[in-house]
Amino acid sequence: MGRPEVEIDWSAVDKLLQIQCTGKEIASLLNMSYNTLERKCKKDHKRNFEDYSQEKRAGGLPSLRRRQWTKAMDGDSTMLIWLGKQYLEQTDKKQTDLTSSDGSMSPPDQIEIVAAPFPDDFDQG
Repeated sequence: MGRPEVEIDWSAVDKLLQIQCTGKEIASLLNMSYNTLERKCKKDHKRNFEDYSQEKRAGGLPSLRRRQWTKAMDGDSTMLIWLGKQYLEQTDKKQTDLTSSDGSMSPPDQIEIVAAPFPDDFDQG
């Protein structure tokens, strides 16, 4: 007779994939092995779970992007900075001018080192 066939709520699986859950996480939530999930996907959708999951995961990305964009436009400075780095090539690092005083890219012939004297109240010892 064998085991009864496992039924999977694919709409629930789709929602889990949209929030970027892995196949192993989904199988665990469904109380089954990943191999069972893979077999059912091949039977029910005529393709392996990896291909199925890539398609469904992609559906969650626009929602995430929209929420990030909304937070930034609402004034969240952290999100504004992050999006600026991603899309506007902004950076935290100060750009260093590599040209020497004569306008060339060659290193200078001499380097003048200037040291400030210790303040009178600085303990040197």
